[in-house]
Amino acid sequence: MSALLLAVIYLVFISLGLPDSLIGSSWPVISAELQVDEGMQGAVTIIVSAGTIISSFATGWLNRKLKPYGTVVVSILLTVTGLLGFFFSKEFYHLCLAAVPLGLGAGAIDATLNNYVANNYKAIQLNFLHAFWGLGAAVSPLIISEFLTNGMGWRYCLLYTSPS
Repeated sequence: MSALLLAVIYLVFISLGLPDSLIGSSWPVISAELQVDEGMQGAVTIIVSAGTIISSFATGWLNRKLKPYGTVVVSILLTVTGLLGFFFSKEFYHLCLAAVPLGLGAGAIDATLNNYVANNYKAIQLNFLHAFWGLGAAVSPLIISEFLTNGMGWRYCLLYTSPS
């Protein structure tokens, strides 16, 4: 059971890394479609980052209220909600609104699972955990380029890479 749980946590960390570099990789297409300046990517990224920071700080409180399992479930739901918000965005401000749950979900699940692995496994497992995040962040530009090359668009790529 312990090895299976660790494998699931690794998969979650791959899925946490996927959206992190998708915004930058797909922004030229997104900004053209939504008719906003390419420099506005920074606003969306800051909102996601702020949500991540806020929820990371709140994770201790959340884990006491919801227990780690509940925090992970709520975090995944928030992250999926944010990605669905990106999918349905027709205006730039929709992206900004969707960035809030995306950041909140990512920060809480990241801190909760980091804490769990640090307390229940050897240090090498935590190193591998972060390597798996890096794997997700490294392959997502390849995934988005495949979607864009095949005419499927950035919206479907976001749904394909959502954590579940």
